[in-house]
Amino acid sequence: MIELTKQEAIEISWEECDPALYKIVQSPTRVGERRWEDEWEVVFEHVPSGKFYRLCFTRGKTECQENLPFEYDREPIVPEEVHKVTKTIETWEVVA
Repeated sequence: MIELTKQEAIEISWEECDPALYKIVQSPTRVGERRWEDEWEVVFEHVPSGKFYRLCFTRGKTECQENLPFEYDREPIVPEEVHKVTKTIETWEVVA
């Protein structure tokens, strides 16, 4: 488990973090939405430990919703430890 300051979490969410400490392995991806903000997640490696973490955050949808990532969160920010999993997905296609 690692703990981040708000500033570190913001830098990771904008992919502007110190490469000696954090390596982005999945760029910020929008995973949900609310009326005024979008939900995002980013996966990064904590280089010193070699462990991977997911950081979830929100951003305002427009310039009128000035919701910055982690604006209302308390320090420390604690990301979830994750590991990569391969999944097989079945889907239906139209018969030609």
